[in-house]
Amino acid sequence: MIPLPALAIVALCASHAVPNFTAPAFAQSTPPAATAPESPAKPTRKDLERAAERGDTSAMYQLGLLAEVEGDHANASKQFRLASEKGDARAMTRYAYLLSYGLGTPRDEAAAVSWYRRAAELGEAEAMSNLGLMLANGRGVAQSDSEAVEWYRRSAEKGNAAGMFNLGSMYARGRGVAQSDAEALTWYTRAAEKKNAPAMNNLGEMYANGRGVAADEAKAVEWYSRAADAGSAEAMCNLALAYAQAKGIARDLPEAHFWASLAAASGSGEPRTRGEQLTKRLAAQIPAEKTAESRARVTKWIAARAVPITTN
Repeated sequence: MIPLPALAIVALCASHAVPNFTAPAFAQSTPPAATAPESPAKPTRKDLERAAERGDTSAMYQLGLLAEVEGDHANASKQFRLASEKGDARAMTRYAYLLSYGLGTPRDEAAAVSWYRRAAELGEAEAMSNLGLMLANGRGVAQSDSEAVEWYRRSAEKGNAAGMFNLGSMYARGRGVAQSDAEALTWYTRAAEKKNAPAMNNLGEMYANGRGVAADEAKAVEWYSRAADAGSAEAMCNLALAYAQAKGIARDLPEAHFWASLAAASGSGEPRTRGEQLTKRLAAQIPAEKTAESRARVTKWIAARAVPITTN
């Protein structure tokens, strides 16, 4: 996942709040998938292989998706490259992603930028957002917040939730645009309505801090809950603290322990560390049987969800 500064109100699972914004990851999912691959088509693999041999780029793309699902990034890269060379914008976007992380092909960020740009110029909204991310972070191209904002906006205006979230993040930080909580709130809301988990979490943080909207702790908890259910480890952490401190919801330490434990078990990076710290503190305040129940719920929750956990 390429980091992009996004709104985060406080180190919610730390012992105290901090006044500055942190930089959680943007809406692109953690490798090996930028965004969840589309469901493979119904035709059999042999049908697809025969069609690909005839030069059908859609079949090549579907074979690439199948290979990704199976973890065969080398074959996925091959299929996406072949389809990309024939002009398939969807394949260009997937191939660029694999290039950017060296999955199934040598890592080449400059080539990734080139393919993202070609796909974006063909109107592929996901490629527009990902090109913006490369520009915002100076990966394979000269860093440019203003150009990143341009591509985020184009992606967002085509209805891409990741583009909406990323554009909101730029407004929240004043990168490439004049800082505007109102604009950040607008774009986070639009992305959240499309079930973008990081946007739901950041929207909750906007309500918690009264940024661009009247402060409303209950509304913040509502968005944290939706984001946590969608797999945001950061939101799980925020929700845990809300339960622990009775912020917008009745105090419930066992429930706080569950959400903190889930963040610790399923997240990564900073949210995982925060979850671990809060889990430890809460475990000292509730009966041992409640911690055991919490761990059992965590195991069951993870097993039952096909939703990938995000670090934001």
